[in-house]
Amino acid sequence: MAAVVRRTDDPAVPYEIVAGSRRHFAISWLRANNYPEFRYLVDVQKLDDEAAFRLSDLENRAREDVSDLERARSYAMALKTHYKGDVTSMSERLGMARATVYRYLALADLDQDFIAAFGDSKAITVSHPRTIATLIKEGGEPAERVRVEASRVAEEQARLRREGQPLLAPAEVLSRFKEAAKPPRPQIVENTSYTLCAADGSQILTYTRASKKRGMTVTLPVKLSAKRKEVEDAFAILIDEIFENS
Repeated sequence: MAAVVRRTDDPAVPYEIVAGSRRHFAISWLRANNYPEFRYLVDVQKLDDEAAFRLSDLENRAREDVSDLERARSYAMALKTHYKGDVTSMSERLGMARATVYRYLALADLDQDFIAAFGDSKAITVSHPRTIATLIKEGGEPAERVRVEASRVAEEQARLRREGQPLLAPAEVLSRFKEAAKPPRPQIVENTSYTLCAADGSQILTYTRASKKRGMTVTLPVKLSAKRKEVEDAFAILIDEIFENS
């Protein structure tokens, strides 16, 4: 099967491969390794840039070595270069559902911090940006916690790579993001009494165990800065503690 090429305006490189780059690599390797009789067959076509992109895209869809991220960035560039930002026109020309094109564009637009957290560009797929977007869509502290966790995971992935260890799987990376998005539970500080604190370190309540006859003393600050949910969680922990030790 012949590769598809088109002429260029560059005398030093008169042809551009549109489809057939893997065959070109294979033939070049064979020629360099004592098999000069192999020939690289080409079909010279007159193609404009948009047609060349569509033909190249068709070949890339069948290639396992082309990652979703590579395709996503290719689509994002083509959207601006060939389709004037019109996703509907692009999806029709590529013969793809518009929703699928949007998913690739979302991947192309994903922050580099999140991409780095997956450790390998081939590990991240078009399904992952939707999950991440759900976790950070409200903004504020939850989104910031997820971004901080992404940086931590990226550093851990880099360390694992340096040490020659297996990288964290995408499912584990997403699980770390989801856990980071959850509000932190009140912290328990044990001294002579037990103090339950809010996420910002402010005191919610303090309780002191006494004898069974005297029971337990629970003290709350005159003015609470904790949120209602944090106070409810603190009392839930206190109740669990009472029943576990009753």
